[in-house]
Amino acid sequence: MSANNYDFPSAEGYDRFIGERWFVRDRLNLEAEALGQLDALVTGESYAEGGATARARLDYAAERLRLLYVGITRARRELVITWNTGRSGEQVEALPVAALRGWWESRIGVVE
Repeated sequence: MSANNYDFPSAEGYDRFIGERWFVRDRLNLEAEALGQLDALVTGESYAEGGATARARLDYAAERLRLLYVGITRARRELVITWNTGRSGEQVEALPVAALRGWWESRIGVVE
């Protein structure tokens, strides 16, 4: 399994999400922003541009981490988690996976 920041984002600003729906203007998720505007109209609350995009990013990251958790907990005998830098070399190890690796290494020692 490839566990880089593209596949399993941490919702940090530098992460680019594999399935993120933002294009066209200012890195905004236009679908989420439109729904945020409609929600603000219905509830009477104020609308701040970018807030719905941030919430959509957090929701997406939470769902991907849930899937990673499911994959990890379903391993029967062995689990191998890898990551790659991609063609451009810009991808890095997913932040949650780095934290998991750090925890694991502190428990059993570094495995070469």
